[in-house]
Amino acid sequence: MKFFLSKKIQVAKNDFGFTIVEILVVMAVLLILSFSGIFTYQAMEERMNIDTATESLISVIQLARSKTIASENAAAYGVYFESDKYVLFKGDAYDPAALDNVVHLLPAGVEIYDISLAGGPEALFKRLSGGTDNVGNVSLRLINHPTTTAQVNVLASGEVGLPGMMVLSESELTDSRHLHLDLGWSIQTASTMTFTFLNPSNPDFVQNIDMTNYFNVGQTEFSWSGTTLVGGKNQSLKVHTHVLDGGDTLLCVHRDRRLNNKAVNIEIDGKGIVSYVSAGTPTVGIFGGVMQVQ
Repeated sequence: MKFFLSKKIQVAKNDFGFTIVEILVVMAVLLILSFSGIFTYQAMEERMNIDTATESLISVIQLARSKTIASENAAAYGVYFESDKYVLFKGDAYDPAALDNVVHLLPAGVEIYDISLAGGPEALFKRLSGGTDNVGNVSLRLINHPTTTAQVNVLASGEVGLPGMMVLSESELTDSRHLHLDLGWSIQTASTMTFTFLNPSNPDFVQNIDMTNYFNVGQTEFSWSGTTLVGGKNQSLKVHTHVLDGGDTLLCVHRDRRLNNKAVNIEIDGKGIVSYVSAGTPTVGIFGGVMQVQ
C-alpha cells in the first residue's frame, strides 16, 4: 500500500513538472521574440535618425551655398558646426549672437564627433562662384552606437555630399594628377593591387602587383611606383600612403596625363578604389572612400 501511494505521488509530480517546463519554454521564446523585435525597432529608428540628420545637414549646407551664389542680402553665407547642432549664418564670419542665425539641433542620440574642415569648424562660401576654402568633411555618429557613422564631404567647388557620390567641378576634373582617397578601411592585410588598362581594339591589359613587397616593416607605410607598356605607350603611376594603421588608409595616387593615355581601373584585393578615363577624369570606386583632388 505504501509503495502504491508513493508511486502515484511520483507520477503526479512528474506530470506537473513537465507542464511547468512547457510553460516556461513558451514564455522564454515569447520573451526572446519580444526583446528581439524591440531591439530591431530601436536599431531601425536610430539608423533613421542618423540618416535624417545627415540629409538635413547636407540640405542646409547646400542652402548656404545657394544663398551665397544668389548674393541674397548682398552677403556670403556659411554653416557653423558644433557637437549637438549646426548653424546657418550670414556674413564673412560666424557670430553666435547674430539675430539672423538659424540653429538646427541634431536628433536625440546623434552627435557631430569630428569636424575636419580647413580653417575651422565652419563652411563659408564665396559669392558668385559658390566655392569654399573650408574643404574637408564633417562626421556624425550615434552616441550609443559610435561605430554607426555618416560623413558629409565639402569640396573646394562648394559641392557637398556623401562619400562616393561627389561630383567634381570642371577645374577639379581638369587637374586630377594627384588624388587623395580616405578609404575608411585599412590595407595592411591586403595582398594584391590590380591595374586594368583599357586598350581599345585589343584585350584589356591587367597588371597585378604583389603588395607585400612594398610595405615597410611595421606596415605603417606603403609605396609603389612603376611604368607599364600598354599598346605601345608607357603608363606611369605611383600609389602610396600618407596614413596607414589598423583602421584606416589615406591613399595617394599620382597619374600625370602627360605620362598616361590609357583609361585605367585600380583595385585592391578586388575592391574598386578609383578609375580614370583616358583624358584623366577620375571616378571614385565603391571602396575608394572620400576622394579629394590635390
